Amino acid sequence: MKYENIFFDLYGTLVDIRTDETMPFLWRVMTDYYKRNGACYTTEELQKSFYRSVNEQLSGHNSDYEVDIFDTFKALYDLKGVTADTEVVYQTAKEFRNLSTIKIDLYNGVLKGLKKLKKTGKKIFLLSNAQACFTMPEIESLGIGRYFEDIFLSSDYGVKKPSFNFFSIPFDKYGLDKNKSIMVGNDGTSDILGATNFGIDSLYVKTEISPEEPLPAATYVLSKYDFTKILKILTL
Repeated sequence: MKYENIFFDLYGTLVDIRTDETMPFLWRVMTDYYKRNGACYTTEELQKSFYRSVNEQLSGHNSDYEVDIFDTFKALYDLKGVTADTEVVYQTAKEFRNLSTIKIDLYNGVLKGLKKLKKTGKKIFLLSNAQACFTMPEIESLGIGRYFEDIFLSSDYGVKKPSFNFFSIPFDKYGLDKNKSIMVGNDGTSDILGATNFGIDSLYVKTEISPEEPLPAATYVLSKYDFTKILKILTL
């Protein structure tokens, strides 16, 4: 078979998700949450401090740099002189994500498809621009973690797709053959251009949350989501 190593993007490729971090309700509840843990903010102050912290992390870095949102949630405690341990910060991040998530579910066929790929001996990796403190609990709750050989999230490495440096991490770690590898994603720049520049094949899958863009020059293109068709391509 042509492909031995399959790299999946997560959100918009395997997982259908909708979030809204602008909801007033979210920030009111998070203000109360921080207050219960000793960090007293007004709702407006908390929201402004959150985005200021993110921007401070981005300052001085190029477009390939990825922040770790965990550091932002911790900084919001630090600003009020509150020493929050790792578990408290993770729970704060989890609360934020739960409140801001409107919908999250696997696309049709994903669970059975991953299981089938695993049974055929494929090495399946996750390569995603994502925040570990949000994503790892979601991977666990969705029941897909067991199918991945390894999980590579941008926040863990401080770099994101389409950076060559991010794509190179799993290849350097496992000594993978580029000629037997493919990237599957729903973003023409992060997933497809990144894969092309790195020198591996790509499969573009258009979904409702794909960026508005022309169909990219991927090795394979699916203009409509169908995991049965994805499987056929990956098992050529």
